[in-house]
Amino acid sequence: MNIKELSCSVVLSLLSSVCAAEAFHPFLVGGGIGTADITLEGLPFEQEDEIVGLTANLGYSFTRNLAVSYRWSSQDESDFLDIFDFDPDLKLVRNDLLANYTHYFGRGFIRAQLGLSAWRSKGNVRETQVTGFEYMDFDSAKWDIEKHTTYKANYTKESVDPVVGIAVGFDIRRRVEFVLGYDYMNTDYFKLGSTSFIVNVRI
Repeated sequence: MNIKELSCSVVLSLLSSVCAAEAFHPFLVGGGIGTADITLEGLPFEQEDEIVGLTANLGYSFTRNLAVSYRWSSQDESDFLDIFDFDPDLKLVRNDLLANYTHYFGRGFIRAQLGLSAWRSKGNVRETQVTGFEYMDFDSAKWDIEKHTTYKANYTKESVDPVVGIAVGFDIRRRVEFVLGYDYMNTDYFKLGSTSFIVNVRI
């Protein structure tokens, strides 16, 4: 083997290694944890709090930049703030179909998402209200609570609504992605801003 053949062999070997490391892998699977700030509006009162749960991804890339993905998430919270003795138990399950555009800069990237979310919310709410007062002490003018009533509401809501999102992250050899994302959804029943940390693997 002469020098020219040896050089070509080395170059081809290096190119093969690089291509193997940087190969385009269209399918993407992953999962992580998500937390959301939710404002409930479809109940007899308005309540804000945070729900936490798991999320999972399944995607397909048409090109390096354009992809579609399915995202599932299940979040719940049973310990809302005890303001006015509210004691809700809320669970929210989402099935999102998203179009993704990713812009790469080195190993980092920024990703824009737009799609639809088919969601289902179930809850059980107890609310204690003050309905009257009793005059207890004339001299010190003290008043005490006379009566409480308890309101109970079991509800299930579901709908399909638009969702928008943005994410930033970095990848390792175009195979493993570490992604921090935020998405927002405004429905007839609640406003939701969700933050998630997800690890994706391209296969």
